[in-house]
Amino acid sequence: MKYDIKKDTYKLYKKNTNFFINIGLQVTRNCNLHCIHCCEPERMLDLSLIKIKKVIDKLSDGGLKKICITGGEPFLRKDIVEICRYIHNKGMLATLSTNGFLLNKKKILEIKPYVDNIRFSLHGTEEIHNQIVKNKKGFEKVIGSIKMATDLGMPVSVVASIFNRNHQTMLDIAKICEEQKVEKLYFFSLISRGRAHPIYDKEYMPFKNIQTSFKKIINIAKKESWNLDMNLVDWSIEGQCVLVFPDGRLAGVPSFQDKDNTNIIGNILKESPSNLWNKYLFKDNYINYYKNH
Repeated sequence: MKYDIKKDTYKLYKKNTNFFINIGLQVTRNCNLHCIHCCEPERMLDLSLIKIKKVIDKLSDGGLKKICITGGEPFLRKDIVEICRYIHNKGMLATLSTNGFLLNKKKILEIKPYVDNIRFSLHGTEEIHNQIVKNKKGFEKVIGSIKMATDLGMPVSVVASIFNRNHQTMLDIAKICEEQKVEKLYFFSLISRGRAHPIYDKEYMPFKNIQTSFKKIINIAKKESWNLDMNLVDWSIEGQCVLVFPDGRLAGVPSFQDKDNTNIIGNILKESPSNLWNKYLFKDNYINYYKNH
C-alpha cells in the first residue's frame, strides 16, 4: 500500500491484505456540535489513556499502518496530543478528523509533529453549514481552522456529507476548498445511522445525482487547473469503513442486515487482531474501497 500524506490518498496494489488497512479510532463520542446527520450520537464512556494505548498496541501488532483519529470531537480529550504522539511513535500514520471548533494555533502546533493529515468537516456555504451543524459560528470556525492549519504547513483534507439540504452547494464547497489550499476533498453520500436514520427518507440524495454533480465539478477543476484533489464515496456499499468504538468494539459500517446498520465484529481489547480480521464479513468491499480511494 502507498499512502500520499498530502492528498490523503491510498493506492493498494495487492489483490488482498491480511489485516485492516485503515481504521477509525473513536477516542470519544462527546461532541460540542449537534449535526443533524451524525452517525455516532450515542454517548459512551471514554477509554482511559492506558486502554487507548492498549488498543493502539494491538492494532499495530496486527499490522495496521494507518489510523484515523475521530469521534465525537477528538479535541475534547485533554490527552489528545499524547494519543497522537503514541500512534506516531508506534510507526503508524495518523489522520485526525475534527469540526475545527476548538482549534487554535497552539493546538495545531502541538499535534503537527504526530499527525500526517488533519481532516475537517464542511457541509456547505455559511448558512447551510450552520444549519446542518446547528451552530451560528460553525462555518466561521471551520474556515478559520482550515486557514490556520494550511498556514502552519499541515496537509488538510475536507469531508462533505451530501444530501438534499446541501446538494446544490457541492460546487461552492469545492471552490472554498480550492481557495483555502485544501489538498483533498471527499464528498460522502448519507449513511442511515444515528441522527441520519430518522431523516434519511427525506434527506437522502441518490448517489447517481451526486455523481452527476461531481463530474461537472471535476470538469470545471480541470478547465481552471485547480490543485484540489477530489473523491466521491458511496456509503451504500456495505462495510467500507471500520471503526473502533470508545468501548473497544470493532465495527464495520454500513451493514444493512444488522442493528443500527452496524456490524459488530468483536472487541479489540478482548480478541486477537487476526481473529477479528478473519471474522469480518465485508473484506472484499473494504479492500476494493482502498484500491479506489
